[in-house]
Amino acid sequence: VEEKTTGDLRGSKFAREYDLYTGLSIIQQNPLIGIGFNTDKYLKYSNQLGVVDENLNSSLLLDRPNTNGIIQTLYAIGIPLGGYLLIGLFRQRLFSNKIAIAVILIFSLYAEPLTFTPFFLLILLSWMLKERRKPMNLNHAS
Repeated sequence: VEEKTTGDLRGSKFAREYDLYTGLSIIQQNPLIGIGFNTDKYLKYSNQLGVVDENLNSSLLLDRPNTNGIIQTLYAIGIPLGGYLLIGLFRQRLFSNKIAIAVILIFSLYAEPLTFTPFFLLILLSWMLKERRKPMNLNHAS
């Protein structure tokens, strides 16, 4: 961990910080409806709004998509719809330990843009499934 945060391998840390701050800037510019799923549009915004640190090679950032799945959700579809989707992190119905699964999903989505893949969408949208009714017991004494 020390090597990744302060050692020779810390470039990944700087790139993730760039993705976070750039995504937040884009969300701030388009909070309600987002910018959509067009990668070219994201790259245009990131070139305008991205904050380049002296530790990053700015030429490598020009054609680099965002790697933060949570931020990608919010800048792509906006805060209202993205927030509604991300509620599923804590309210999903597929796994019994909701908090542990939510923590795992948050760490997974922070590191990779996986939100709109079928597996993650299945989990995130499962909270909207209707619960099955229990069958009525018709064998009661009269």
